Amino acid sequence: MTGKQCFPLLVVSMLVCLQMTAQQKGNSAAVFRGGPGKNGVYPGNDFNHIESKWQYKTAGSIRATPLYHKGRVYSGSSDGNMYCIDALNGKKLWSFNAGSAIQSSAALSGTVLFFTDKKNILYALNANSGKKIWQTNLEKDLVYEWGFDYYQSSPMVQDGIVYVGSGSGAMYALQETDGKVKWTFKTASLVRSSPSWYRNTVYFGDLSGKVYAVNAKTGEKKWQFATTGDTINNEREGNDYKAIIASVALKDDIAVVGGRDGFLYGLDAVNGNELWRHDYEGSWILTSVAIKENTVITGTSDGRVIQAFDLRTGKELWKYKTTSTVWASPVVVGSMVIAVVNDGFIYCLDLGNGKEKCRYRLGDRALSSPVFNGDVIYIGNDDGNISALTTSNKAPSGKPVRKAVFYTSDVYGKYIRPGMNTVIRDYFVAEGYELLNEEKLPAFLEANSNADVSSVVVFAAGYFQPAITTGPYRNSILYRYLAGGGKIVVLGVNPALHRFDHTAKEYKGLDYSLTDSIIGITYRHNDLRSHYGFYSSIPTVTGKKWGLTQTMPGYAAVTTDQVTPLAIDENGRAAY
Repeated sequence: MTGKQCFPLLVVSMLVCLQMTAQQKGNSAAVFRGGPGKNGVYPGNDFNHIESKWQYKTAGSIRATPLYHKGRVYSGSSDGNMYCIDALNGKKLWSFNAGSAIQSSAALSGTVLFFTDKKNILYALNANSGKKIWQTNLEKDLVYEWGFDYYQSSPMVQDGIVYVGSGSGAMYALQETDGKVKWTFKTASLVRSSPSWYRNTVYFGDLSGKVYAVNAKTGEKKWQFATTGDTINNEREGNDYKAIIASVALKDDIAVVGGRDGFLYGLDAVNGNELWRHDYEGSWILTSVAIKENTVITGTSDGRVIQAFDLRTGKELWKYKTTSTVWASPVVVGSMVIAVVNDGFIYCLDLGNGKEKCRYRLGDRALSSPVFNGDVIYIGNDDGNISALTTSNKAPSGKPVRKAVFYTSDVYGKYIRPGMNTVIRDYFVAEGYELLNEEKLPAFLEANSNADVSSVVVFAAGYFQPAITTGPYRNSILYRYLAGGGKIVVLGVNPALHRFDHTAKEYKGLDYSLTDSIIGITYRHNDLRSHYGFYSSIPTVTGKKWGLTQTMPGYAAVTTDQVTPLAIDENGRAAY
C-alpha cells in the first residue's frame, strides 16, 4: 500500500484553477482563487481517482498557490525562486531568484507575471523568459510577533491596475505597465489578505481584524467592518484572535470571510452590514471560502472540519470531520469539493452532502492550495515539491474491499520500537482503514474469510493474539482467513515467529516451528539456520505494486514456492 491512490469509498483535499477568466465585468487576469471575486469555483468533471503525473523538486517549502496558464505552471518557493514549469512534463523552463521567500501566488496579465516576496517587493517579470521588467518596494513589514505568518498578499490585476496588500499596513494600487503607485490605502495593521475585486470595489482584511471595501479607482473607503477580533486583546489571551488572512469571497452582493477570531462572516457587500456569522469557538479560519451557486465551503484550524453553509442565511448544510487542521483553501470542481488537509491528504467530497468520494496522499502537509485545469491538479506542499496529479474515473472492481489496521496498546513483543505502533495506527486510520482492537479482530477475519470479499489487515501491533492463532493444525482463524484470500501486512519481524507466554504477558523468543501451523510457511530448522543472516533484497514487480521502492536487508527468507515473493534476496529466496 503506497498511499498514492484515491479510493472510492465503496472500495475501502484551496483548489485554485488559475485560468484566464472573466467572472465579472471588466478586463481580469489569471489570479489567485480563479478570478477577481475569489469564488474558488472552476470548470471540470467529477472523478474518483488521482495519480501522480510528475513532480518538480524545489529547495524550500511551497506555501504559495501555483498558477496555471496556457500549458505553464508558475509557483514561488520558500527557497526564494519563482519557477516556470512545463505543465506537460514537469521540466523547468526558467526560474527567477528574488532572494527572499515567495509566499504569494502569482498573477498573470498578458505576458507579464506579478508576485511579491517576503521583503514586500512587487515584481513584474516577462512570463515567457523570466526576465525582470520592473520592481516596486512596498515598504517593510510592521512588527508582528504572533507567528503562523505563512502567506503574503497575492496580486490581483484588473483593468490595467495591480492591487496588492503589504505587511507595511497598506493596500496598493499600481500601474501595470511600470509599477508606479496610483494610490495607497493605509490600514490598521499588516495586510496578508489577497484583494478581491467586485463591482469596482476592492475588498480585503488586515491583521487587526478589520474588513475593508475601497473604491477601486480612487482608493477611497466605502465601508469598514470590525470583526469580533478587532476588540480582542491578544496579549491578554496569549494568542492571535484578531488577524484576517483569508481573501474575501463575493457573490450576489454578499461578501464572505473568516478570521482568527474563530468566526465566519457573511456581509452585505454594498454597505458592510453583517448578515450572519458562524461561531467556531476560537478555531482559526485561515482558508478563503469557495462559493458555488448558494453554497459556501470553508475549512477551519483546530475545529478540524470542512463545512458547507447557505450563502444567504449562514445555515449549516453539512460538516465533514478531518483528522488535522485545514489551512489551505477549498475549491469546487464540477459537483465536488476538493480540500487539502494538514494530514497530507487531498479530500474529495460531494458538494451536495459532504460525503467523501475519494482521497489522495500528497505527502507532507500542504498550505498551498492546488490549481485545477483540464483533468490535472497542480499543487505545492511543504516537502518542496510542485506536483501534477491526473484525475480520472475508475470503475469499481466488482468485489467489495475492506481495509483495516489492528492496534492494541498491550504489546509485549519485540522488534517494533516503542511508539511506532501508534504512528502506524494513525497513518492507516488517516488513510481510511477501519480500526480493529483485540475484540474486533477475530470477527473481522472470520467475516472476510471467503473469495467474495477482498480484504487486508495491517498489524500495527507486533504480535498475533492467541484468539486468532490457536486451533487445530492449519485451522486457526488467521490461517482460514489467509487461505480464503485475505491479506495481512506485518511490520518488523513476522509475529508468527514469536513465542509468547500470553498469561504472563512475556516474550519468550523466536520459534520457527510455529509458522507452519499459523500461516502455512515451513522452515526446515528451528535455530539460527532459519534466520540465515541479513542479505540484500530487491523488490519484485509484485512487491513494487505493494509499495516497496528500495533495496533493503532481509532475513529469515523462505523458498519462493511457498509464497508470492515481494522481494528476492541475493540467495534467490523470498524475503519478507
